[in-house]
Amino acid sequence: MKDWMSQREPIMGSMLTILWKLTFQNKLRIAPKYWYRFGMTNLITSLYAPLRIAERIRFGRKIKKVKITAAPVFIIGHWRTGTTLLHYLLSLDDGWAFATNKEVYLPFLMFTAQKLVDKMLDFALPERRPMDDVKLGKDLPGEEEFALAIRGVKSFLLQLYVPEEYSPL
Repeated sequence: MKDWMSQREPIMGSMLTILWKLTFQNKLRIAPKYWYRFGMTNLITSLYAPLRIAERIRFGRKIKKVKITAAPVFIIGHWRTGTTLLHYLLSLDDGWAFATNKEVYLPFLMFTAQKLVDKMLDFALPERRPMDDVKLGKDLPGEEEFALAIRGVKSFLLQLYVPEEYSPL
């Protein structure tokens, strides 16, 4: 289960509206071999829906009022070029903030049901990333690309659902 959750379903923390927008943008063309993946993603995403709605009702106005006063620093790089190492190094300095795996995989549940979110990620995340053996954990630095894909931004991760619509870079 941990392997399946972490490697093959990267946008399960999304919203149904975003998933269906992706589907209609691609003219409902999901290859039969991806139907199970798409169905599971929709099912799990549906289960999160009440928590997302509760979070929006409870914290939505407060979130919109937040002002970011300091210029953020973004780490931009290509796979396998050391961006994860840089994220992990910066996370060791309390002077820097970073997005955790919890925040990038479930960006719509930042404040609601934290104990449940922690349990879900403890269950779903493998101890180490399969491609490079880097330690994974819900409170360790996460890859922002997942949060972007989950929020509906064009991302290479969407190739896992409609590969024929995304050409290699």
